[in-house]
Amino acid sequence: MRYRENLPPDCPPPQAAPLTAPSTFYRLVNRYPPTEQDFISVWQEQSERRQRLDPCQSRGLSLFASADEAHKRTSYPTLRRKLVCAVQLTPDAGPLLMTSRHHYTWWPLRDYDIIAHCAEPAL
Repeated sequence: MRYRENLPPDCPPPQAAPLTAPSTFYRLVNRYPPTEQDFISVWQEQSERRQRLDPCQSRGLSLFASADEAHKRTSYPTLRRKLVCAVQLTPDAGPLLMTSRHHYTWWPLRDYDIIAHCAEPAL
């Protein structure tokens, strides 16, 4: 598989799997409509902190299971100005891993057009 980023060996982890049916997840973005810049990994965004980051997890993108869970994160001071974007993922989007109760890490495949699959979530 060809991912959007060069991943280290054994990344994504073996328990990460592609979806079996289309599903909607939610991501925090800086603007509407979102741009490619809204879908860069923490690894790319925070290169000065790389030695403290997990080299696999930080190359994935954070997604939330619901718009409510994503909106809750905007109460954090560093995320206060973020907006919530609905991202439709299909089985060819790349593997996901549930990393906490409402949070997922997604390793998008290079050819998946993320922007074309984004929308402002209905309130």
